[in-house]
Amino acid sequence: MAKFLIDRRSALVGAGSIALASAMPRAIRAATAKTNEAIQAIQPQMSYLKILREVLPDDAIVTDELSQVGFASWYGFPIYQPRTFLTSGYQGTLGSGFPTALGAKVARPDKPVVAITGDGGFMFGVQELATAVQYKIGVVTLVFDNSAYGNVRRDQLQGFEGRVIASDLVNPDFVKLAESFGVAAARVTSPDRVPSPHDTRPRDLARPRDLRASAAVQRGRAGGRQGGDSAGHLLHH
Repeated sequence: MAKFLIDRRSALVGAGSIALASAMPRAIRAATAKTNEAIQAIQPQMSYLKILREVLPDDAIVTDELSQVGFASWYGFPIYQPRTFLTSGYQGTLGSGFPTALGAKVARPDKPVVAITGDGGFMFGVQELATAVQYKIGVVTLVFDNSAYGNVRRDQLQGFEGRVIASDLVNPDFVKLAESFGVAAARVTSPDRVPSPHDTRPRDLARPRDLRASAAVQRGRAGGRQGGDSAGHLLHH
C-alpha cells in the first residue's frame, strides 16, 4: 500500500512537471514578443541599430559608448559571435568607444569594426582621427549628435525643476572637422540614408577594407520620451 501511494504521488508529480514544461515555451515566447515590442518603441535609436545589424556580417566587431544608441545596443543589438561586442558596461567610461574601436581594428584588421558613440563621448578622443588617418585604421564610427549630454540633461529637466547646468554642448561641424583631417564626410538625416564613402548602399559598411574615414551627421536636440540622441553621425576610418 505504501509503495502504491509513493508510485501514484510520483506519477502525479511527473504529470505536473510535463504540463509545466509544455507551458514554459509559450510563456517565454509571449514574454519575448512583449519585450521586443517595447524595445522597438525606442526610436530613432533602434532604427539605426537595425540597419547596422542588417549590413554587418555576424563576425563584425562593435564597440559601444555612453549614448542613447549605445545604451539601446545593450538590449537591442543582436550579437552572434563571442568577442564581437566590446563595452565598458556599467563602468560608464565616457569616451571609450572610439579609441577602443581603433585598437580592435589594429588587432583584427580582417574584421569590420564599428564604434557607436555620442557627440560628447566622441569629443573625448576626437584627436584620434589623426591616428586613424595616419595609420589607415579602417574603423566606422557612428557619432550621434544631440548637442548635449542627453541623459544628464533629461535628468536635470525632470528632477531639478528644469534647471540645466553643464549638460549642453557646443559642437563643431563634424563633417568639416572630419574633412580637416583629410577624412571623407557626409551628412544624413535618417537610418536609411546612411552612406558609404564609395557607394550609396549602406551594405558597403560590411566590407572590411581600409577606409580613410567618413562621417554621417545629423544635428538635433535631445527630445522624445527617451530624452536621448536625436541625431546620428557616421565616421568611417
